[in-house]
Amino acid sequence: MTARSPVWVEQDKGCILLKCEAKIGIARTICQIMAREGINIEYMVTATMPKEKEGTIVIIVNATNLKKAADILKSARKEIALKSLKSEVLTCITVDIVKVRHVPGVGAKLFAEFAERKIGVLIAITTAAGMKFYVRPEDATPAIISALRRLVE
Repeated sequence: MTARSPVWVEQDKGCILLKCEAKIGIARTICQIMAREGINIEYMVTATMPKEKEGTIVIIVNATNLKKAADILKSARKEIALKSLKSEVLTCITVDIVKVRHVPGVGAKLFAEFAERKIGVLIAITTAAGMKFYVRPEDATPAIISALRRLVE
């Protein structure tokens, strides 16, 4: 068995950024709508604070479903209290951080590699096992992949 690389790239990720009124149940409604339409949500991130009137939701779907998903969400504008929607196809660079997750500053070092190369991380998702960095497709270069790999191997 060969070891899996600690850094890998996934092309063609449909990314949707929503601004919605901060109301309980919006995420549930979005998930129900997408399921009803046969669209799988790969990742979803929601963010707001208790006294805020607006929340942000990021949805990741397969790029082949991006236009359909965006159109569906726009048509459900009232139901999900939608204020704005932006969508784009991005590339995901995933970094397995299991070996280094308890090392203080590892996240700062990973983000620094992007910053030094003037690569904008448009979406970042962190779990106990890994970090996902969504970037423009042209920014997922062998140089950034190698630099990230060196930090976590």
